[in-house]
Amino acid sequence: MKTFIQRKAILFLSLAPLLLSVAGLQAESALAADDYAQGLAKDRISVKTLLPQMPSKTIIGQDYPYPNGTPLIESYLIEIPPGQKTGIHLHQVPLLAYIISGRLETNYGTKGSKVSAAGDVFIEAIEWCHFGKALGTEPVQILAIYLNSVGGTQKKSADCAALQ
Repeated sequence: MKTFIQRKAILFLSLAPLLLSVAGLQAESALAADDYAQGLAKDRISVKTLLPQMPSKTIIGQDYPYPNGTPLIESYLIEIPPGQKTGIHLHQVPLLAYIISGRLETNYGTKGSKVSAAGDVFIEAIEWCHFGKALGTEPVQILAIYLNSVGGTQKKSADCAALQ
């Protein structure tokens, strides 16, 4: 069984190239003040932190565990046209959401609404019904990275209307 640190390292290494290519980001000469960056600096390799360290809570304050079993990381590019709403749904596994462009308002019912804009990153609510709406005149693009497990019975998302 992999340790927590090994799982975080695997997650980071698998996400870095994807984030760079989808978001069009390029590494800068700035070095992050951590052991990883300092270790690369001796080889004249620069590192720039692209995303903030993710908190151990979802956007609505829930604790979340990593799935058990063999990791299965699935990523999707989601685009919501201006003014369009998603259906009401929930996520059953941790989901890292990176807003590439646009402004997204997400309604969490009794937990209120949150507005996210380009550059924002968060762990989406788990097992909590919500819906999103693209604000403004440009589409919302989201890099959605699901932290699932191979053979897991959990779905990536579920339609809340079907659950009632």
